[in-house]
Amino acid sequence: MIEALKDPHSKVRSAASEALGSFPKDDGALSALIEVISDPDIEVRRSTVLSLGRMGQGDAGVEELIRQRLNDEDSLIRSNALIALAMMGIYEESTIPKLTEALASSKEATAKAAGRALASIGPEKPELVLPLLIKALDDKESNAPKYALPALRKMKKTASSALPKIASMFGDADPATRSEILDTVSALDEKGDYSLPIFIKSLESDDPIDRKEALIGLLKFRSNWRDFIVPLMRMLDDPDVENRLVVVGILKNIINDSDQAAGALISLTDDQDIRVKNSAISALSQSKNPSKEILRALGKTVNDKDHRVRIATIGSLRRLGMDTPDMIIPILSDALGNENYDPAKRLIKAALEELEMTKQGTSKKN
Repeated sequence: MIEALKDPHSKVRSAASEALGSFPKDDGALSALIEVISDPDIEVRRSTVLSLGRMGQGDAGVEELIRQRLNDEDSLIRSNALIALAMMGIYEESTIPKLTEALASSKEATAKAAGRALASIGPEKPELVLPLLIKALDDKESNAPKYALPALRKMKKTASSALPKIASMFGDADPATRSEILDTVSALDEKGDYSLPIFIKSLESDDPIDRKEALIGLLKFRSNWRDFIVPLMRMLDDPDVENRLVVVGILKNIINDSDQAAGALISLTDDQDIRVKNSAISALSQSKNPSKEILRALGKTVNDKDHRVRIATIGSLRRLGMDTPDMIIPILSDALGNENYDPAKRLIKAALEELEMTKQGTSKKN
């Protein structure tokens, strides 16, 4: 990447300069960036200023170089220099509105960097930053909302007053901004008053990323499962495997509160994807009082044709058997008679020995 700063093509140099700003501070990279701060190509100079701001914190020499760019003839370089200094923790309160204006820049690197700078200032100066970020959310014609949202997330509870406006944006937002909205309402909304309706709506989205982020958000509000259990059931057949795995994660957390959750996990033990299938099998072991239906499902999967499924089931049955050995020992004993895969046989035998000891220990206590 450092070598690319010497490329004869300015686009390559500019891309390398911008990319280096994403790396942790490195003396070699910092020195290389300092050398191209006066590159003949303006795009290289623009990106270099921002990257130096990310890498140069605490370096007086870098600070001075960036300060010199505050008087550059190019307005974007001046703006980038202001942002770079703010990323280094060097700013005046009077410059905060200018940083917010930069969120609307047509240059994505500038808008993104402005958001990053405001994210660091916001928690320190919420009374100054929050009103400006909320106002930036109204600018639907630029990048401003997309990069204001991460800054609001960093402010956490302090930015909760922005929730009504953020929630109202979701319906008309583009995919990238929708993703930011989902992350932000999840971070700011502790009770779920604003986020739950958005998450539930997102479960119907055609975009699998929307659905996945909504499911991940619902994990935070699993105690509100009654509000979303019905739409969650429709996700059992989601075409995206990763989404079905997240569904298992939610159901696992509520299996002892909801009969629907247990039933859904049982249905997922027939899933075509082995990861989903094995995750559902494992999740069933969280049941404190396994029903006949759960035991019947595990009695089936412990004899599955795929040894990986059988091994997952043995582990699940062993865990359930620690509390209910009498219910599990017969299932494992039957499975042992049908098992031809030596590693699985050994696991069953070990589980049976452990459960017999557990049973004997329980009998002695009684």
